Amino acid sequence: MKTKLVLLAFASVIFGQLCPAQTNQPADDWKPATSNQQGKQYPQVNSEGCVRDHVIAPQAQSVQLILAA
Repeated sequence: MKTKLVLLAFASVIFGQLCPAQTNQPADDWKPATSNQQGKQYPQVNSEGCVRDHVIAPQAQSVQLILAA
């Protein structure tokens, strides 16, 4: 059992080095989406088509963001 844990830890270190997380950041030219309500800043879209949103829900038990194409 101890050998399996050591092998698992070793494999995690090796594969972690071979498969790094995504490092490129999206373009920083965010603009409000054309479909927004008048005067609303979010959601925002950048030149690459990435979307970001802003949610304020201090008393929320859960939050869902549903995107429809």
